[in-house]
Amino acid sequence: GAMFPRRPAWSMVRLTLPTRGPLQKLFGGVGVSSPGSSSKRSSATEAQMVQGKTESMHVYMPLNLSYPGLRKVHEQPPIYICDNFLTDHECAALIEVAGPLLQRSKTHAVAGSEATKGRTSLTCHLSKKVSPCPMMLEKIHLLTNKPFGHMELPQVARYTDGQRYVEHFDGVDPHTDAGRAFCASGGQRIATVLMYLNDVEVGGGTFFRRLNFEVRPKKGCAVIFFPGFMDGELDFDVLHAGLPPVGPKWVSQVWIRQSFREDGQPSVPVPLEEQTLEGPLHEGIYVGYCLAGDDLHEAIMTFAEAKAFAATLPHCDGFTFKHEQRTPDEPCRVWFKSRLRVLYTEGWWTYSLGRKM
Repeated sequence: GAMFPRRPAWSMVRLTLPTRGPLQKLFGGVGVSSPGSSSKRSSATEAQMVQGKTESMHVYMPLNLSYPGLRKVHEQPPIYICDNFLTDHECAALIEVAGPLLQRSKTHAVAGSEATKGRTSLTCHLSKKVSPCPMMLEKIHLLTNKPFGHMELPQVARYTDGQRYVEHFDGVDPHTDAGRAFCASGGQRIATVLMYLNDVEVGGGTFFRRLNFEVRPKKGCAVIFFPGFMDGELDFDVLHAGLPPVGPKWVSQVWIRQSFREDGQPSVPVPLEEQTLEGPLHEGIYVGYCLAGDDLHEAIMTFAEAKAFAATLPHCDGFTFKHEQRTPDEPCRVWFKSRLRVLYTEGWWTYSLGRKM
């Protein structure tokens, strides 16, 4: 249709890695050494950083420059903004589905996750099949020409007064042990698509200190930047921070990797009307009623109580419940299931523990 052009114009941006100093004050970056860490970059890379020399030309991931609303707001390194990338309904739906799943934010190291003082928000990951993720990921596919298999699970985060995400890299240093381990499954993060789900009147911007550049939050707007180059090297210029907001701030982000990641998700979106999801399913809330599986138990519980109880049942894959009653602190009737087969149904939700993924 007219909304998405059939023949996109593709952009390829090249630059030489400029002079660098030693890394300072890095918290919360994925696989990047923080102060006191034992991970060390190779001597050759360190020398390259100090001397400011590089022999290679680095290429950023191309974007579809014909995508509606896309505009470049910073030249080198390139940063793009796309206004109205998400509709008001999609923003509200992401907040609604993520709300009960929020936990203290973690940084994702290669060997696992741990809560960090550098990030004070609440976050969760959503399955790529949870509404409205299929439509959001289809938009990202049209913007980047990357298939679903290159995308990490969508993340949603909520910040409140004074909460922030201190300076960090989204990508990894491939010359550290942690970086090599991270890149072993999917390669470097070569693009970040950060979407603002609400307006923030004061604070809450995304600040790139080395560029002296800030993006202000705007509901439905997406900011796109490139943590790493197509050759897998980290771009040290895109060090950034989430500034503390006054009032709530909701964001969703999707990271795109160099290569396919075997996360069990489909490479094409499925229309909601045709969604019948067979387990095993990733952890998360799915729109619909669970048709299959024995009823292991039936109870009236809050969402948090149901999650905790389900984890104690050896053969339980998840539970199903009425959407109208679903609030984190309000009890509702819950049916615990031994197997999940979810039919898209308005007014019903099914929660998967993600045990068999």
